[in-house]
Amino acid sequence: MKTLLPCILALALASALPAADGATLTPADPIAASTFQGAKGGPAKHSVVPVAGQAFPAAVRLQVLTACEQDWHVNVLVPVEGAVAKDEALEVEFWVRAEAAAGVQPVLRVVHQRTSAPFANTVEETVRPTATWERKVVAYKARSAWTAGESRLGFFVGSAVQTVEIGGISLRRAR
Repeated sequence: MKTLLPCILALALASALPAADGATLTPADPIAASTFQGAKGGPAKHSVVPVAGQAFPAAVRLQVLTACEQDWHVNVLVPVEGAVAKDEALEVEFWVRAEAAAGVQPVLRVVHQRTSAPFANTVEETVRPTATWERKVVAYKARSAWTAGESRLGFFVGSAVQTVEIGGISLRRAR
């Protein structure tokens, strides 16, 4: 028992510490670990689609059939498995492409937020995807400290009639 207790304490402490520089804080398969939240007041569809010619094998497809009052009414959420320290330099990386209804420019908002109320965002960035796969990197300093599992990435697309595909998702400590 004397040797087991220090091991348990070391594991508990390690899970509360930020990952090493460059370490990925999201699951190994972020698409499989993601959850979909559908439209409140408007129909939407969610699916996972295979991707050819990219470094990632699959993407999440979000189809907004009727624009919603708030962009977050249609979203996909990816858990953050690592702890985040206040003022820690982080980078969200993802690949995105989109199609929209005639006369509508596709739009996506990415956030890193707490998983429960209050849903404080440590970053939020709006991007305008095109029909071609584009790599996006959002660099920022965390405004809050969160333990492992206490935060998530959110990709909000509900504000426009559009189809958005997102793949190659990761959150990592900046080097």
